[in-house]
Amino acid sequence: MVGHWEVTQILILRTLEGNLTNTKQQATGDSYVTKQSVMGIYDFNILSDHDKYDTVFTKGRFVDSVKEGRITYVLYSLSYFWVEVMYDRPTNKILEIGSFVSGKTLDRYINIPNKI
Repeated sequence: MVGHWEVTQILILRTLEGNLTNTKQQATGDSYVTKQSVMGIYDFNILSDHDKYDTVFTKGRFVDSVKEGRITYVLYSLSYFWVEVMYDRPTNKILEIGSFVSGKTLDRYINIPNKI
């Protein structure tokens, strides 16, 4: 049938928090794939601090926050890794930003009482 187009869109979510990584669209006979690049931890680590903050606050997904003394630690997921931003609450200033895949830093966000 001339002029009849069947369009199918498939969104594939492949990250811990559901960031879009692949989009596929098909039209009768013609198909193309558009891949959205996913930033890796090494790409993130070579960014300037300003670009790290911009990336986390625009593309990262908030996960949790923990207060310890005057410091607030905020955890974000970004692609296949985690980013932690440390704030000084009294001055409302960012002290540090760091990225990691796993380890003791992630343990801070496990809300398990010490008396278990």
